Formats: sequence, structure tokens, C-alpha cells
Amino acid sequence: MYSLLIVDDEKWVRQGLRTTVDWASEGIEVIGEAADGAQALELMRERTPDIVLTDVKMPELDGLALMEEIRSRGWACQVVVISGYDDFHFARQAIKCGAVDYILKPIQETNLVDVIRRCADRLDTRSRQMSQMSSLHLSLRESVPLAKQRHLEMLLTGERTYGASLLAEKWQALRIPLTPERIRVVAAWVHDWGEKGRTDEDKRAIAYALGNMAEEIASRTGSAVACPVRGREAQLAVLYSGRHGSGAKAPFAELIDFAARYLGVGVTLGVSGERDAVSLPASFEEAVEASLTAFYEGFGAVYECRASVAPEPSPASLPAEPGGSWFNRVLHAMKLGDEPAIRACIEEWLDPLRDRKPDTPPHVMYRTVSRTLESLAAHWGQHTNLDEKADRPEDESPPVRMPVCTIEELRGRLPELLLRCAREAGPGGGRSRIVQLALAYIHQHYAEPLSMNDVAEAHHVNASYFSSLFHEEVGETFSKYVMRLRMEKAKRFLKESTMKVYEVAYKVGYNDYRHFAKTFKDAVGVTPAQFREWGSAT
Repeated sequence: MYSLLIVDDEKWVRQGLRTTVDWASEGIEVIGEAADGAQALELMRERTPDIVLTDVKMPELDGLALMEEIRSRGWACQVVVISGYDDFHFARQAIKCGAVDYILKPIQETNLVDVIRRCADRLDTRSRQMSQMSSLHLSLRESVPLAKQRHLEMLLTGERTYGASLLAEKWQALRIPLTPERIRVVAAWVHDWGEKGRTDEDKRAIAYALGNMAEEIASRTGSAVACPVRGREAQLAVLYSGRHGSGAKAPFAELIDFAARYLGVGVTLGVSGERDAVSLPASFEEAVEASLTAFYEGFGAVYECRASVAPEPSPASLPAEPGGSWFNRVLHAMKLGDEPAIRACIEEWLDPLRDRKPDTPPHVMYRTVSRTLESLAAHWGQHTNLDEKADRPEDESPPVRMPVCTIEELRGRLPELLLRCAREAGPGGGRSRIVQLALAYIHQHYAEPLSMNDVAEAHHVNASYFSSLFHEEVGETFSKYVMRLRMEKAKRFLKESTMKVYEVAYKVGYNDYRHFAKTFKDAVGVTPAQFREWGSAT
């Protein structure tokens, strides 16, 4: 069943739209009404509807402005515009903003139902596409030999080193079609995951698809092997051996356009100088640093490494990270929602950094800013209890994180980000007390037989109410959360302990080994034994 929000400044119109159509028979649930666009945005922050039925002319925020806000926030709503204004200008603007259709008042029930059914069809199609993306992820995972991927990632990160002759033998055995004496590394930074990159599984699938595109593009001027990477600014590394005299910037510039057109993601690329394979760690770091030029010059471009004309500045030569008093002032301003005070703190911090921009490499500046925001995230987490393991899954993004923008745009973007974090956390720290206690209980008892009814009973609440509240505040069902928590714990035990697989299964709450193995493979993509062998490279 899809959800519908009705937005119109006339109460009788809203009531008519709610009661005229038998929404339940159409598979639609009306989740609310709003008198204007501003009120609609407040409701949508709590629950984003699948379909929005909105008037054009309204006070505060009209229908067209509402659509712009929906689009800028990345909400994947189907929008239908209704109006008594028979003006082509409104229709053209509505379609330009992404409206499914434009309906004039008085509304004919049959016309409205037809349009809503079309919205439902589009939502069905999107659901199928996401399912296909998941299937694509599995097929791509199976198509890339794990041994080759793990070998390349270890080379890029410097975890393993080989002499030239041994490396050539290794590459021949793994069928890596590169010339070890002449390799560039291209670091792909996905700065905008779009609508398709909502989960970690989706992002891994996109990275594999991006790698396939890169290899295909590179085949025109040489050969390449793509390798997903973890824990850095880049999500993908491409090792490229071009023909004599060919650079890497020209062939890979096309990858940015292909990524946007076919995958719906924004990519920035950094290209290293040409070296031999023994020097891959240095080349990879150089490519990553080149991609961070986007922090100065803009995203969605290819940046080649620049010859060093001066030694890299030492940390001591950069402005120090703000002291504790600065963090306390920012936290206090966030707690009060004091925008002027937040902006003053941001300017106090950024002004010295911007003064150092001419003599500071982009990657140094980017990482300096990132470290400060990570510290701010830690402080804010302690302030709101969002950093406790019992309250936040391990793979959840921090509440304050580096925005995708240039250093010149940072001054305007950061206050908005901090204010949004403060609003989302609210006076209760972001989640109701019941859910906080329930999450703590789950993390303490995940290794035991655990049902939603058990947790609800332990906290003296109705099971149905608890299920709805948990799903709304955590973003997934109780059973999926528990399964994901157990899988994360299992991965940690497999990597960090010598326990047998069946012992790990029992340790995370599975008495049936076969059930554990099947659940693990469905969630992670490989068997527990394979995961232990290759680690988190899978």
C-alpha cells in the first residue's frame, strides 16, 4: 500500500479529496493533510509519502516551491498538481519540476484515479528496479574473482608488497592484463550516490557497475582492472596501462558522464602519475589526493596529480583544530537553534583556513576540515547519546559529516547542516525513550532467543504500538534490525577470533547452523567461511 499526502489551502477541498475516492481499494493510504507547502514539509520530515497531491496557489509556500524543496531534498515522491488556474505557465513549471500530471479544478474523480494509478505504476516500476539492482549486485559480486580483488586492494593499500619478478608471476596467474612497468591509478570518488545508493549493498553494486564501465572505457586506449576499495575518500580504484603516449584523463572523462546517465551517481576522478606496479601504494595515494582537488575547484571532473613545487605543509603550519571552548559554543548554539551564533562559530573557524588556501594543497585542507567535523560529530554524539553502540548501528552515518561542497560553499552549507542535526535530534536526543531503552536491551540480549513481543513486554508497551514506533524511529523493522546486528557481530567474530563457524553462530543467537549460514550468505553475499578467508573485502 502506498502513502498519500494532500496539500491544499482550502479545507473543503482537502476533505473532498480524502472522501471522494475509495483510496483503500486503490491501495493508497492517506497519511495526512497540509494547508500549505511549509506545513507539508514539516509532515514529510516525519514520514515521506509516496505520492503528494498538491494545489499550486497557497500561502507560505506554494505548490511549485514545494516541488522544488522535495527535489532538492532528494525525496522520491510522485507529485500530482491540482489547480483552478488554467494557465499553461503553471503546467509547464509543474512538469519541469517533475510532476506526474497537472489536473484542473473541478476535479473529475475518474481523471484523478487514473493519475493516481499511474503514480502507483511508476512506484511499482521503481520497486522492481531496486530489486533488479540488488540482483545486479549479486551477479557482479560473483563475476569478480575475490582473489584478484583482495590481491589488488592489498597492493594499493601497501598491506602486501612483492618484488617485480614475483609480482609479474602473480599477475599472470590471476590474469591481470596490465603492464607492471607502466601503470596509472585512477581513484573514483562517488560524491553523490543519488536515489539508487540508499544502502551499503546498493553502493557496493554501483561501485562494481562503475568498475565495469571504467574497464570498458579504458579498453579503447589500453587496458584496466577496477577494484573496489574501503575506508578512504575513494570507493573505486582503476589500475590503467595505456598505450605509449596516452594519458588517463581523456579516456576516463567519459566515465563521469556514463555514471550520471546510467547509474544516476555523481563521480569525481583523480589520476596519478605513471609508475611501476611496485609503487602502487604511492600511486593510489596520489590519485586520491588529486581527486580531493574538487574541494577547491568543484566536483564532477577529472583531476590529474600536480608536480610538487613545494614541500607539503606540516600539520603545525596549519591552524590548529578549534579548542574545547569552540566546540562547547557550537553545541550550545545547536541546542538552542541559534543560527547567528552557529554562523559566527563557523566563520571563526573557517576564516583562518581560507586565508591559508593559496599555500595549502586541497587534500590537506579537506582532511583538516574533515577531522574537525569528525570531532564535532563525536562531541554532538556525546551530547545527544547518539554515539552509544546500544543506540546506533555500527554502519549508520554520523549525525554531523563532511558535506559535498567546495571550501567556498562550506560557509553557507555548514550552518544549515548543524541546524538540521539539532532539529532532528530534538529535545529528547533524536529517539523516544522507549526506543532508546529497547535498542540497549537488544544489544545486551541479541545472543539469546529474542522476539519483538519479548522486548515490548520487557518495556511494558503494546507490541503493535512498539512495532510501529520502532520502524518509524529506527528506519527498519525489528526483525531486520536484529538480523543485521547479529550479522555485524558475526562478521566481527569471524575476523577477530578463532572460533569455529558453528560457535560463532551460537554466539550471535543461532542454534541452527544451517539457518545461520543461509542468513549470513543472504545478508553478506558470501558464506561465513569465505568471509573469514577474504575478510571484509567481500
